[in-house]
Amino acid sequence: MLNHILILSATHDHDHGHGVLQEAWEIFTDPGHFLAEVGFTLIIDFVVIFLGYQLLVKRVVIPRLRKQIHRELDTELGVSKEQHDEHHGEGKS
Repeated sequence: MLNHILILSATHDHDHGHGVLQEAWEIFTDPGHFLAEVGFTLIIDFVVIFLGYQLLVKRVVIPRLRKQIHRELDTELGVSKEQHDEHHGEGKS
């Protein structure tokens, strides 16, 4: 069905006298459109990847994993909370 629609739309002319596939090709090869797509892609990638990594991974995920790993190792090695605090300089003065 999709092929049928594409064939019909490609053979019928639109307002500009071009088929859908020809219009799509013109948009795809337009330098201005290409630069806009690249620009938006770079902006979105910067926001999602860089800021997302900085905010979520470094400030939320890694600290939680460190605490969980410390608890598991303390349990496995039989280290009490007091021993752990003294070893890491967190004991009472």
